[in-house]
Amino acid sequence: MKKFLNYILVFGIIMFILNPSVLAASLNYSNLCDNEGIKNAAEIVGYVVLLIKWIVPLILIVLGMIDFGKAVISNDDKALNNATSSLIKRIIAGVVVFFVPSLVMALVNFIGFTQGIENDADFATCTKCVMDVLNNCN
Repeated sequence: MKKFLNYILVFGIIMFILNPSVLAASLNYSNLCDNEGIKNAAEIVGYVVLLIKWIVPLILIVLGMIDFGKAVISNDDKALNNATSSLIKRIIAGVVVFFVPSLVMALVNFIGFTQGIENDADFATCTKCVMDVLNNCN
């Protein structure tokens, strides 16, 4: 039963992601970034993304050093192999976390393109603010 609920949850999330027109139909996209609330939200999201992009690699380096330090001290080949496989899995997870914001922004830009937004320069300003908060947010 728990597995069935997990499948329904995943299916619902996928349907929510693949059908953005239901949520986006009632929004007015003209002068989107002129709204102070949207501009502030984009800036906050940009800072969160920037923080994650800096913290995740640091955490990966520290945890990798700890795991390899324990494996070297124990003089066990199996522990060294486990530390190596754990580091590889963490690096893959770090790369995924690092590129998820770029993929989301590409999806958002694609949705804006398919929705026929007339003033997409303003929309692009908001997305650039999220991706490069230090240079593109005024």
